[in-house]
Amino acid sequence: MAILTDRTALASAADDDLIHIVKVSDPTDNPAGTSFKISRANYLAGIQSQVTDESFTATAGQTVFELNSNPTKVSVYYGASRAHPGIHYNTSISGGGNLVITFTFELPVNTPVIVDKF
Repeated sequence: MAILTDRTALASAADDDLIHIVKVSDPTDNPAGTSFKISRANYLAGIQSQVTDESFTATAGQTVFELNSNPTKVSVYYGASRAHPGIHYNTSISGGGNLVITFTFELPVNTPVIVDKF
C-alpha cells in the first residue's frame, strides 16, 4: 500500500477535488482517528468562515490602526492591490485590550488597509 508521502504532488486543485482528512476526535475506525473526504470547495469554505476582515482608510500621516478586537493571528494588507507590508509594521495591545497595528512608514491618504483576522 502506498503512503501519502509517496504520492505525486499537485500544483493546484479544482473545487470538486477531494482532500483526505483524519478526524482524530472520532476513533470509530482507528484509535488514531477516522478517515473522511471533503471537497476542496467545502474545505476552503470552512476556513473562510473563520476569517473576518476589518478595513480602514488611511488619513493624512496615519500610521496607527486599532482593531475592534484582539485576534490570535492577522494578515495585514494595504492598497488597491492588497500588497503585504511584510515586516513593515509592529503590533501592540491598546489599553482597551485591542490589537494595534503601527506601520513603520506613512501610508498615502485614502490608502485602504485590510486586516484578515483569524
